[in-house]
Amino acid sequence: MKHIKSWLIAHFGLSRGEMNGMFVLLFIILSIAILPRIYIHRYASTPLIPPSEREEFLSWAHKIEQSIQRKTFPIQQKNKEYDKKILASYKKTEYRDEDNRANKRLSEVSNSYESERDSYTQATIEMKSFDLNVATSEELMRIKGVGPVLSERIVKYRNRLGGFNQPDQLYEVYGLKHEVADSIKKWTYIRGKVTPTIPLNADSIKHIMTHPYINYSLAKHIFNYRKVHGRYKDIEELLSLKLMTDSLYQKLYPYLSLED
Repeated sequence: MKHIKSWLIAHFGLSRGEMNGMFVLLFIILSIAILPRIYIHRYASTPLIPPSEREEFLSWAHKIEQSIQRKTFPIQQKNKEYDKKILASYKKTEYRDEDNRANKRLSEVSNSYESERDSYTQATIEMKSFDLNVATSEELMRIKGVGPVLSERIVKYRNRLGGFNQPDQLYEVYGLKHEVADSIKKWTYIRGKVTPTIPLNADSIKHIMTHPYINYSLAKHIFNYRKVHGRYKDIEELLSLKLMTDSLYQKLYPYLSLED
């Protein structure tokens, strides 16, 4: 051992204390590696229950297991059968309630449909064509697709125009679908002339541009022309304005007036 220490000190330059510490550490590592193997080899193979008592212990455990099964199984089986009966009864009741609710709802829908069909048929039979320029909101609402909002909007637009000059002006109503406008055209007619609502000789631009067909720019041109040339004497003088097209003039003509 001394020769080994001397050799290690000479070759590795270790002090005596460092050498002793290294041997202690080596001893601990070997102990940790070897002791568990010794324990397992000597004690792990020893059974917890001696062989002479093992058979008696297994017989005792088997009896206890059989006793538990005999006592609990009938109760468990009875509970399962009872649960099945309760579940079946609940499902029958649930299905019966659902059928009753479905039949009730179906009856309500059927009655509602028949009522609406009868009222619509009756309204269709009783409804006759009416004058679009004197129709009320209530009369317009009798036509399918026209509700309170659209009926009021149609009446207001008609009043701003001064009356509908032709049925196609319905297509100009905001939010009114073409198919609904077609239905209105089918049940209405236009009788008489419209009311002129565009006073060409008015004293203000604001008064001229109250009509839906005249915007601010056109109203300003109409007003300035009168300031330069004096009062309008003939409605056709509007054709000399740059902003006045033939198609617009044809739409405006029924609503034009030479009054102030």
